[in-house]
Amino acid sequence: MSAQPSLDRDTQIEDLAKRVRELEEAIDGIYIYANDTLSGRVDGGPDDREWQRAAVVEIRNRARVVATVESAVDARAALAARKEK
Repeated sequence: MSAQPSLDRDTQIEDLAKRVRELEEAIDGIYIYANDTLSGRVDGGPDDREWQRAAVVEIRNRARVVATVESAVDARAALAARKEK
């Protein structure tokens, strides 16, 4: 009977490790977006306060999604759904 709790614990550890990897990927995506934003616009538009503010709002929203959803997979789906609106 002692093998069952160990199996449950192993499953929990695997689930937590997967969650950590998902969150690391989501956070890395936020970092990349922020870094790209700091590099400036690539579409030739004005690099003005309005554009910069919109980029910061996007970064904040991405971070909020990662912090409030069950997993980074859900975060990606939530971001995709938000972009479709």
